[in-house]
Amino acid sequence: MTPPIVHVAMATYNGQPWIGRQVATVLDQDGVEVRLVISDDGSTDGTRDWTRALAQRDPRVVVLPERDGEAGVAANFLHALTHLDVRPGEYAAFCDQDDLWQPHKLIEQIHFMDEAGAHAVSSNVTAFTVGADGEVSRTLIRKDQPQVEWDFLFEAPGAGSTYVFDYEAWKILVDYLDAWGAEGVAVHDWFVYAVLRGAGMSWVIDPRPHVAYRQHERNVAGAHKGLQATVNRWQLLRSGHYRGQFLLMTEVANRAAHAAGRDDRFLRGLAEWKEWLSDTSWRGRVAVLCHARGMRRRPIEQVKLAASCLLGVW
Repeated sequence: MTPPIVHVAMATYNGQPWIGRQVATVLDQDGVEVRLVISDDGSTDGTRDWTRALAQRDPRVVVLPERDGEAGVAANFLHALTHLDVRPGEYAAFCDQDDLWQPHKLIEQIHFMDEAGAHAVSSNVTAFTVGADGEVSRTLIRKDQPQVEWDFLFEAPGAGSTYVFDYEAWKILVDYLDAWGAEGVAVHDWFVYAVLRGAGMSWVIDPRPHVAYRQHERNVAGAHKGLQATVNRWQLLRSGHYRGQFLLMTEVANRAAHAAGRDDRFLRGLAEWKEWLSDTSWRGRVAVLCHARGMRRRPIEQVKLAASCLLGVW
């Protein structure tokens, strides 16, 4: 059988210490044909020169011209996604510049997605840190809790570097971006999940960790573990950042839902969430609390998010 073709969107910025090993794990994937498209965000450490030299040596690699607009991880990834040349029967994927992929990552995720009859897949990851002494510590980051009805408004289904889409899902994303863009989007992987779930695309989460998720001081997001990560999330919650993103994802999903012709029940549900999230009075906070079971996949996160809303934290 002809191996599946997977178009991989990679966003780079000052990734020289890690990009060589990561790209090798992408181009050496077993069971698939990889097409790698790289969008660099103004690197000053030689990353862009390195990628250009690679593209000259390897016809599977394309480096995009510098894009217009402000630098930013989400915008850079989405720019790369829209420049993939995906055809029916082919697949698209995201790729970070500093991770390591298992040799069968793509083909195993494609099989997992196809067997489930889904249009998109993400997975757990193994976060790893290399200490000053060279010792490697590893932690399984689980994201495969059962999906709930409205989780896409409040969280992503895992690290974007684990995402793989079929042609239909990729086309919905590209059409959405062409029609509405992504102004205000802070997290590209959350945005993608909101668009596709809003459009009614089925999404599965693979419990197998196919990506070694590198942790270092220059991670934009990281594994969200430890005291400092908790403090950062708390500050973003209190500042209103998350409420703003919840409302934005509600609008994103609403646009995608209307474009896909979703049923009235689903559209009414989105309208209700918009009303509750916009209402900062006690009525709105109580409404969020009453519907907490539909907010996050992990029950403890449902309780924490709803309680913080009830207490007026956000």
